[in-house]
Amino acid sequence: MRLSGQDDEYRVIGHLYDAWRNGRGTVVIASAPVGCGKTALLQAFAERATSQGAVSILVTAAASERAHPFALAEQLVRAMREAGAENPFTDAETSADGGSPDAFRSPSIDLLQRICRVVCDFADTTPLVIGVDDVHYADPQSARLLSYLIRRIRRHRIMVILTESSGHQRELSTLHAETLHLPFCHQIRLGPLAPTGIVEVLTGQLGTSAAERLSASVMDITGGNPLLLHALIEDYRSDGAVSQVPEPGASFRSAVLRCLRRSEPEVSLVAVAIAILGESTTSLLISEFLNLDTASTRQAINHLVAMGLLTGLRFRSEESRLVVLGDVNQDDLPQVHRRAAEMLHESGAPAAAVASQLVAARGLGKASWWVPILREAAQDAVAAGRIPEAILNLRCALSIATVTGQKAQITAALVDAQWELDPRKAARQLPGLSEDVRAGLLTGRDAMVPVQHLLWWGEFDQVEELLKAAEANEGRAHADGSPAVSSPDATMTRLWFSLCCPGQAAAHELTDRAEVPVGAPPTWSGPMAALNLLLSVAGLTLNGTDVQALEAVLHPIGAGRPITPALFALVELVQAGRVDEALRWCERLLDEPWIVRVPMRRALLETIKSVAVLRQGEPQQAAACVRTALDLVAPPAWGITVGIPLSLAVRAATDLGDFPAAMSYLSVPVPPAMFDTPIALPYLQALGRYHLAAGNMETALTHLESRRDLMAKWRLEAPSMADWHHEPDAGEPAHDDCGRIPEPRDGGRHLSSGPEIAAARISKLTDAERRVGALAAAGYTNREIAEKLSITVSTVEQHLTKIYRKLKVRRRSELPIGFTRGL
Repeated sequence: MRLSGQDDEYRVIGHLYDAWRNGRGTVVIASAPVGCGKTALLQAFAERATSQGAVSILVTAAASERAHPFALAEQLVRAMREAGAENPFTDAETSADGGSPDAFRSPSIDLLQRICRVVCDFADTTPLVIGVDDVHYADPQSARLLSYLIRRIRRHRIMVILTESSGHQRELSTLHAETLHLPFCHQIRLGPLAPTGIVEVLTGQLGTSAAERLSASVMDITGGNPLLLHALIEDYRSDGAVSQVPEPGASFRSAVLRCLRRSEPEVSLVAVAIAILGESTTSLLISEFLNLDTASTRQAINHLVAMGLLTGLRFRSEESRLVVLGDVNQDDLPQVHRRAAEMLHESGAPAAAVASQLVAARGLGKASWWVPILREAAQDAVAAGRIPEAILNLRCALSIATVTGQKAQITAALVDAQWELDPRKAARQLPGLSEDVRAGLLTGRDAMVPVQHLLWWGEFDQVEELLKAAEANEGRAHADGSPAVSSPDATMTRLWFSLCCPGQAAAHELTDRAEVPVGAPPTWSGPMAALNLLLSVAGLTLNGTDVQALEAVLHPIGAGRPITPALFALVELVQAGRVDEALRWCERLLDEPWIVRVPMRRALLETIKSVAVLRQGEPQQAAACVRTALDLVAPPAWGITVGIPLSLAVRAATDLGDFPAAMSYLSVPVPPAMFDTPIALPYLQALGRYHLAAGNMETALTHLESRRDLMAKWRLEAPSMADWHHEPDAGEPAHDDCGRIPEPRDGGRHLSSGPEIAAARISKLTDAERRVGALAAAGYTNREIAEKLSITVSTVEQHLTKIYRKLKVRRRSELPIGFTRGL
C-alpha cells in the first residue's frame, strides 16, 4: 500500500529519525482508524531504517492472545535473540521444550529489568527500531513491559513505534498516561486520505484520466480509507476498468469485514444496529437497541465515521450495509428485525421504516398493530411510486392477517398496486375478489376494486352482476325495483360504467338521477380513473372546466398526492388549446421519480403528450411518445382502452406516410368489447384516415360510417366530442370526419386522376390547409369551401396559395385524392 496523502506524517517521523540517529531515544505512537495506513507507515519506516544499517524488530499484538500474559513480550524477546541480542533468561529459566520461559509464568520487576537491559545493551552497538503493530491488543503484562522500556530509552539509540486503533482508547489509557507526557514521546494521528490523496493514488494505479473521472465517486464510497480504496481499485480492475462508476465487489466486501473485525466489539455491534435500523437511526435508539451506554455508542459511531464506513448515521455505500448484515447469524435476523420494528413503532418512526422491519421479520410473531402499519406503509409507497415495496408490505400483511374480511381488503389493495406495474398480473386475483364481493366480505370502495378491474378488461356482464351483489349486500333497494345505490362509491362506479358503455342499458339506468357531474376529475386511482381519463383524452367526457382553475390543480402536484386530477387537468389544457403549457407540465412530471418508476403512470402521461404534440402538427414526436407508452405497458395489458394509444400511433404513422408502421399497429388485436365503448370511435377514425390516405375510399367510408352510426346510437351528437385529432383555426368549427368526406362535384374525376404526391410533402401542411385542399380537390369552389368551413373567401385563397407552393403544383386539378387524409 502506498503512503499517498500521508507524507506529512512520514516527514514527522523522519525528523524524529534524525534525532534518534544522533543518539537520542524516541517514541512514536501512531493512532489511526482501522484501515487508514498505520501498518503500512510502520513497515515503510522500518524498511528505511534497515536500509541505513539499523536493526528493525517488528511484532504484532493480536486480540486472540490478549488473555495470555506476556504473549507480546515473548514475541519481542524471541525476535531480539534472532537479531543477535543476549538471552535475558538463564538456562534454568528456559523450558526444555523451547516454550515460554518459566520466568514469564511468575513475572516480577526483576524480569522487566533484565529484558530492558538486554534491549538497551543491544542498541549501544547497533541502532534499533522496535515496532509494535496494533498495540491496543497487547496483554496487560506486555503493555507494562513496553511502558517500563519506553521510560528508559532516552539515552540509547532506540526508536519505539507503536501503532494503535483510535477506537480502543480505554485499553490504551494506562499506556498513554505513563508515556505521552515524556518529552521524547510523540503522538501522530493518521486519518482517511483527503481528495488530493485519493487523486494521487488513483493516478498512480489507473492513470490521470481515470483519476479525474473516478475520484469523486471513490471518495463517496470509501471516505478516503486507504484499505477500502485499494480494495475498490482491485474490484474496478477485475471488472475490466470500463465502468464510469466503480462498483464494490469481493475485495471491497472483504476489506469492510477486516475493518469491523479489527475494531472493538461495540463498533461492530453499532454498525449492525445502524444497518438494521436504517434511516430512522438515532444514537439514543442505537443505545436502547443494544443496551449500550450512550458514551460507548457515540464513540463507536465516531470510529465508524473516521473509518470511512459511515457519513453521519448512514452507510456510505449500500454494499457496506449489506456486508454488515451478511455477517450476522442469519437465524437470528428475524428476531432482530422484530425487535427493531417494535422499537421503531414505539418511537413514532414512519410506517415505511416499521414495515420494512416487519417484512424482514418473516412473520415471526404478531401484534394487533402489524397489519395496519403494513397497509399504511403500502399506501404511502404507492403514492411515492415505490410499487414493489408496496406489494411486499401487502403480501406480508396478507400472510399474517387472520380475519377473512381483512384478507379480502388487503388483496384488493394488492390488486390495485399490481395494476400500476402490470394489469395482467393484477387480473389473476379477480376471480377470488369477485367471490369476496358476492360473499359480502368486500363492501364500499373495496367492493368496487374487482368491479373496476373487470370493467378495464371489458367484462361488462360480470361488472353488472357484481354491482348488484355489492348493492344488495348493503341492504338497501329502491321502491321501484331499480338497482340500489348503496354508497357514493357504487354511485360513481355506475356513472363511469355508463360513460364507458353507453350501449349497455343497465349501465346508465342511474345516469339521469346521478348527482355527480359527468367528467368530474375523480380522486380515485386505478383502472377506473385511467379508463375515465382515456375517455377524456378522446374528448368524450370533459365539460370544459374553467382553465384558470387548472393551475391550482397542477402546481401542488408531487409525490404523495393523487396523480389523477393532474392528468385530467393536462387533458383539459390540451382541449382548451393551451398545448405548450400542457407539454411543459408533461415534461416536468415525466422527470418525477414517483412517476417514472411506475409504468402505468408514465404510459398515461406519454399518451397525453402524444395527443398534445399531434395537435401541434408533430406526428414524428407523437409517434415516439405513443411508442414509449406501448413499450411501457404492452397492448394486451391496456384492456379495452388499447384503442386510444393504437389510434394515436396509427394517426401519427399515417400523417408521416409510414403505412407499414400504421398497418403494424392496426394488426394488434383489440378486445371485441372495445367496440361497445366510445373508445372505438377514435380507433375507427384512425382506421378510416389510414384507408383514405392509402386510397381505399370504400373501406375508409365503411369505418367512418360505422363510427358515425355508433355516435348516433350512443347520442354523442356533438362533433367536437369525438374529433380529438382536430384543433380548428380561430373562428372555425370542428367537423366530424364523416361529414367532412367530400362528395366530388364532377362525378369523381378528381378522385381517380391527377399526379401522385409523396407523404413527406402533404405532412408539411397544417390541418386547416388540408381541409381546404381536400375540398378544392373534390371540385368545390372557393366560395363553397368558405361556406362549408365558415371562413372568408380571402382565407381560402391564402390557404390555396400556400398549398400550391408547398406541394409544388400549379392548379387545383393537380391536387391528388391522397390529399383527403388531411381531413
